[in-house]
Amino acid sequence: MNSIGKIKILSEKLEDEILKALREKGNDNPMKGTPLESIYYLDIMNNTAKEFKNFLNSSKAKFDITDKDIEEIGSKGYTAVYSKLFDDSSEEVEQKKDDLPIVSQAELDEDERKIKLMFYQFCFDDEVTELFLEDSENSRIIAQEMAGTTTVTGAITYKLFKSFLKKSDVEFTEIDVTKFRFSNLEFTLTVDRVVIGSDDNYLEILTNDFDDIPTDDGLPLALANNFVVYVENFRPKFLYAVIRSPILGNYALRKIAEKGVSSNVTFIPNNEMNTIIDAVLEYSN
Repeated sequence: MNSIGKIKILSEKLEDEILKALREKGNDNPMKGTPLESIYYLDIMNNTAKEFKNFLNSSKAKFDITDKDIEEIGSKGYTAVYSKLFDDSSEEVEQKKDDLPIVSQAELDEDERKIKLMFYQFCFDDEVTELFLEDSENSRIIAQEMAGTTTVTGAITYKLFKSFLKKSDVEFTEIDVTKFRFSNLEFTLTVDRVVIGSDDNYLEILTNDFDDIPTDDGLPLALANNFVVYVENFRPKFLYAVIRSPILGNYALRKIAEKGVSSNVTFIPNNEMNTIIDAVLEYSN
């Protein structure tokens, strides 16, 4: 059997192993009903794929496969399950999107308004804030996840935002590392990790490139561009959101407590990274 055939068979075997693990462990999800529900399943998938790749590494001679083959097997098997469970961007779906007639400006405006308002709601959602700030098993899981991830799609802030949308039947797809699409709207999400003195103290900042929210009456709404988690000793300690007022033309740094209760701490001239960092550090002491 050639290399292509072996990769196909082994990646399908990995797919079966992941689905089996999900069936056996899925009902034990301690985060069921929270925005972190899907993260539990992703951890099962990641761990199963890792174990399978370790098995292949120890059996390379038996299967006559290379390190590159193993990485491809892991990617194909994992992606196949991920697409079945989470992804609505299959070729069939994308083809249907491509075949749609011209999209009206009103439809574009509605897509834009929806995703932008939901980012604002995410920043102040009571479940989201409790997951970061409460002393609970879920908050400890978040702390562990944050300590080990720095990429956009690996970051806990990104995962929570995506899960938050999924609970409202809103899903977006990844175009590349920082580019995403929701329905007919393309936008950018970035995650910055800013270390404060030592690795166990840092800021994680989820940022979008949203501009003014279109409204029927022509009056733009307040806009959330940045969600900031202040981490101390590897535990989330404070939450902040940077809110732009299109009418006043300035930005407010708001501190968020449990249950999504917030208070304005200061106004800043812009939401550039250095400006946000300086303001958060000043008002967190």
